Amino acid sequence: CRALHLLEEKLSCSSNRVPGFSGCCAVGKVELPLFPNPPELIWDLFTGDSRESTHFRQRIRSYNNVLSLTSLGTTETPYRQNDGGVYSFRIKGALYHNHGPLLPIDGERPKFAQIYVHDSRDLDAQVSHRMNVFQDNSLDQTILSTLTQLLQQCNWLVQTYETAGETLRSNPQLPVTLQLKVLNPRDKDPRTYNVPTADEIGILIVGSGDEEFDKRDIIIRARSGENEYQGLTRISEINHYYLALQYVLLLPQGALGWRIDIPLRGNVEAGLTDRRELLAQQRQDNPTTARGGSKHVSLAMWHSFHLFER
Repeated sequence: CRALHLLEEKLSCSSNRVPGFSGCCAVGKVELPLFPNPPELIWDLFTGDSRESTHFRQRIRSYNNVLSLTSLGTTETPYRQNDGGVYSFRIKGALYHNHGPLLPIDGERPKFAQIYVHDSRDLDAQVSHRMNVFQDNSLDQTILSTLTQLLQQCNWLVQTYETAGETLRSNPQLPVTLQLKVLNPRDKDPRTYNVPTADEIGILIVGSGDEEFDKRDIIIRARSGENEYQGLTRISEINHYYLALQYVLLLPQGALGWRIDIPLRGNVEAGLTDRRELLAQQRQDNPTTARGGSKHVSLAMWHSFHLFER
């Protein structure tokens, strides 16, 4: 897979002349599409030595947070840090990603994905909402404006949400639902394909609001219920939108993440397994480590493959 290694990382059963490695691709069993190269502008911010690039890297988490489509939360209250020193983010419980309704509650400012919907195609309004997130003026308005415009051009998820905003604005009373569908492995092989288009996966449905959907898909209603938290949708870590919705600057084109039905190399039939059979197998095997003779790429394998430099 052309991953870069130190010689000391080779398998003990291989020689120095012909070293073998397993940490990156399990000796060729893991075959995945590489993430597309980021747009030149983002790459310059990540690697450049200009004042703007330095500022961006120092505040990269803040920029990503104000541009992301989901919010990060914990199952229990985070620990408070009262001891001074270097800041560290400590939590109790588990991390999760939440997605709110497409539109904010009346009287509240839009946030996260709602900004793309509420102010679709209005660049200045989107930037204004995001600049107000931090009261210390720690973000550069020019950089934020450029990043917002870039995501509008290259991120299919952002484009899908802005299309939803245009639909709602033309008739604000429509019961609109946004459906992010799971890719069908019979149509798209997840070993060679990970950047869909809005037309392939993002579906806007105008109806009664009571339609039935595939439980695997992410369903986002236009409005929440009477309870402020009724409209929140928790995104599972095994959903292949999990990373793209949260880390928009790492995956600016909206590349999809891990899914449970990615077959290991040489197991073509595994990608076409009936969903019920696959889930039955996953109950016996560990889907995150692929132990127990699984024929599919585990979550740990997926991350290991992508973390290696090539």
